[in-house]
Amino acid sequence: MGGIQFVEENQSDLDAQLDLIEERQKQLNDTLSTMEEEVSQLYTSTKLQQPDDERSSVYSQAENINKQLEEMSLQVKEMVAKLNASYNDSVDDNTDTNNIIQILNNHLNTLQWIDHKSGTLHQQVLKAETELKRSY
Repeated sequence: MGGIQFVEENQSDLDAQLDLIEERQKQLNDTLSTMEEEVSQLYTSTKLQQPDDERSSVYSQAENINKQLEEMSLQVKEMVAKLNASYNDSVDDNTDTNNIIQILNNHLNTLQWIDHKSGTLHQQVLKAETELKRSY
């Protein structure tokens, strides 16, 4: 009976952490949307006033997003390890635990996809920076 209570407590903790990660993902998505708009404006704008400031701002945002992704990835890895440890300690073959593991694995895959897209966006910003330097 103690194993079930332990798993339920861990599940509550994980639910709270997942809610926090979901909120951070929403913030990250908002930041990415803002960055995409700024990059789009850089490409479409014919008068690039203060391109260095805009480029610096976009680059800073990309670095910030990268740091957030690294933090979130580490948190998810820690949660998965904690959940796996509690699962191994539990004698019950709890299907809810298996579902949580699957959800966390899917979440980790999503974070890795976001990290990849962030890297792609970073490369596009660098390319835009190079093109702006050539136009001077």
